[in-house]
Amino acid sequence: MFLGANGIALSVGVGNTTSFIRRSGLISVVNLVPLSLGGQMNIIASHCGLGLGAYVQMHRWLGAVAIVEGLLHVIVSVSRQAPNLKLRADVAGVVAASIFAIILPSGLLRRRLYEAFLALHFTLSLAVVTALYFHTLADIVTYSTTYLLAAACLLLLAGCMRFGLVLYRNVRYKRPLSRASVRTITFKRSTGEEIPLSDAVHLHVRLSRSWKHRAGQFIYLCMPGVSRTSFAQLHPFYVAWWYRDGGHDYAVLIIQRRRGFTDRVFSHRVSEFDKGVDLAAVIEGPYGKGLSLDSYGTVLLFATSIGIAGQLPFVAQLLEGYHNYEVKTRRIALFWQVESEIQTAWVADQMQQLLKQDTDRILDIHIHVLGNFLSRVTDQGDYIQLGERIDMTYGPLRVREVVDNEMKQRKGRVVISVCADDGISDAIRNLVQGMPDDMISLKELDFRPAVALRAHPTAA
Repeated sequence: MFLGANGIALSVGVGNTTSFIRRSGLISVVNLVPLSLGGQMNIIASHCGLGLGAYVQMHRWLGAVAIVEGLLHVIVSVSRQAPNLKLRADVAGVVAASIFAIILPSGLLRRRLYEAFLALHFTLSLAVVTALYFHTLADIVTYSTTYLLAAACLLLLAGCMRFGLVLYRNVRYKRPLSRASVRTITFKRSTGEEIPLSDAVHLHVRLSRSWKHRAGQFIYLCMPGVSRTSFAQLHPFYVAWWYRDGGHDYAVLIIQRRRGFTDRVFSHRVSEFDKGVDLAAVIEGPYGKGLSLDSYGTVLLFATSIGIAGQLPFVAQLLEGYHNYEVKTRRIALFWQVESEIQTAWVADQMQQLLKQDTDRILDIHIHVLGNFLSRVTDQGDYIQLGERIDMTYGPLRVREVVDNEMKQRKGRVVISVCADDGISDAIRNLVQGMPDDMISLKELDFRPAVALRAHPTAA
């Protein structure tokens, strides 16, 4: 629909090349207006009911179409007449076109160099709006300039609202500012030995101003003391669980060690956090569109790696609703695939708490370990029972097999919730779409964890 609308706008009423040049330039600028809200979730998009995935997709499509239309405007213009580099408007047009050409492939940096991408993308976006403004000043038709000013005003409004939300969430009269402390995760072996993990930590954020906690929420976190540039960085994390201690509310995040900010958190921990020092934290949010799972009799939750942080709150919320007679759920099954056995320590204590909370035994937990087994005698395909309702399989999660098994023992309507890598997510989506049974639904969380380092079958 969006592409069709742009196609109609570029064709209806366009009778010659001059008209096409003007129209393509104008429509490109029009698409820049909603783009000025930025690529990160914000209070405006959240109140419009957009989830992070939908908002990011919208931003990408708007950006891609605006760039293509802008480049079409340039190509057709240059084919008619070469730009006069003595004119400010033509120079600005060439600069804007060059920036468009750089922005389009820069998205390849997003996953590998997230922080560098954000800084580059923001800088280029401001530069292209400025260049387009000077380019359109010489135009007889002032519509483009008007839309550019609208984009600038929307950018300013979104920035002020974001700043206001950050102040509201982090500053409260006669209350301390938000603080964050890192706690090392340890894997407890059956022998009593404790192994400290080097790939993840728990970050406990003491909240200056709390909010109504619900499953599916994520926040943007800034820790100014981590590095010289971290004061200008906001990174998204799911809230894995909450608790209250000493009159303060705490949100717990699971931070997996990657490049950039998370790596610096670990490095900083060695010099500061291990001495019992916490740091100032600034949070924005919470955001996140909750999933309606309470009307289903059977709930199947799938997670890979750090995706477990998104699924655990739904388990806790469903169990609480079950005990309060607020949900229809009568069976919950959680499937979690990890790259190494030691990663199960990320949420081991929390899983035990959920199992204790589940007095009516409606929850089952199934863990799949791809590799890096702790025991030398463990082989692929081995299976062990860690408790009455929690087991571990040393091998990949086979989506079709486990879903078929769950469908045989389902209670009422079935819903599948997914916070997994592309391989698992695609396998589940294809499986559900191929099922003739209309008693099963699929819901996906906003984030997708990175694909596991080991190749693995998912639907066999």
